[in-house]
Amino acid sequence: VLDWFWGHFDRDRFFVKADRNACIVMPDGSTVGYPVEDHLYQLPEAVQRASIREFATMMGRQEKPQAAHFADFLEQTFGKTLYDLYFRPYNEKIWRRPLAEVSLDWLAGKLPMPSPEDVFFHNFSHQEEKSFVHASFWYPRQGGSQFLADTLAGGLNIRYGSSIDKIEHRDGKWRIGDDCYDIVVYTGNVRRIPGLVEGVSVEGFEKDLQALPFHGTTSVFCEIDPVPYTWVYLPDGAYDAHRIICTGNFSQKNNASSQHTATVEFTDHVSRADIEA
Repeated sequence: VLDWFWGHFDRDRFFVKADRNACIVMPDGSTVGYPVEDHLYQLPEAVQRASIREFATMMGRQEKPQAAHFADFLEQTFGKTLYDLYFRPYNEKIWRRPLAEVSLDWLAGKLPMPSPEDVFFHNFSHQEEKSFVHASFWYPRQGGSQFLADTLAGGLNIRYGSSIDKIEHRDGKWRIGDDCYDIVVYTGNVRRIPGLVEGVSVEGFEKDLQALPFHGTTSVFCEIDPVPYTWVYLPDGAYDAHRIICTGNFSQKNNASSQHTATVEFTDHVSRADIEA
């Protein structure tokens, strides 16, 4: 998709390059740079010393232990101190389950792999990890992410807010209401398919589909006080949200007048009443 955009738009005219400037809000209200392992020097002395001992022990290992699950991986990679302080509470907010129940197969190709040597170097030199995801990124100058959707939808008949209760397969076509289609791409919860699709047998799959674990995301676009960050991570259980994406800092055109915008993210459905409370 991005290759298509770069081929059709003057990148510097329609997009702005932003650099990551993220932080983590700790339980005492202090902020620490992100990723936390590169900013040990900003943590209390006792935490620094404990983490240094753990990373030094890792450097002395001949072989890294084999992780059985996500909890093992995080503790073996970052040490028990950082695991207890940040990685366990933050990721349990995301996954809504004990991390020992999260298989590494779910995270293939998405796990950070900093070495103890890298951690020591970044803390000694105070250099940011440049290869980390979102170290820098391109973002629409105007219109935010909706610019991408609106551009891709150009020339198409897009209908929003339609309730779809049945997808019927008949005579080689897919019928939704009074309309017929050659192909339907379903992006909803796959657990709904047995009760949604007619004309195609899913017999034998219902139990497996219902057994699939899933999570959704509630995103709240709102106004916030100006902050210098692009992302704010919230591992503390005092907050229901797990992350604030400071879209107003991606492009100033995301802000109107003196307002500053952000998107607050929650795992699963959160009611408006709970959010406003």
